[in-house]
Amino acid sequence: MSLANALRNIPEAQHRHRKCGVGVLLDTLNTDDSTALAEALANPDFTGSSIAHVLKNGGHRISANTLNRHRRGDCTCGTETQ
Repeated sequence: MSLANALRNIPEAQHRHRKCGVGVLLDTLNTDDSTALAEALANPDFTGSSIAHVLKNGGHRISANTLNRHRRGDCTCGTETQ
């Protein structure tokens, strides 16, 4: 089998279906905090940097780039929040 065919035929069981850091954080926060983060992510007036700063102050290390990638739906969980 050629490399191209092997790459096209990777068994489903070997695909990665995990969430990005933002998705994991949303799942692990308490309901109130998770809802507030989801609302902040959906609010175009808040920059990724401002959200990252608040999260960092709350003990959660996540970058503005990771937040923005999640907002666009370009992350591993593929969730578009905006």
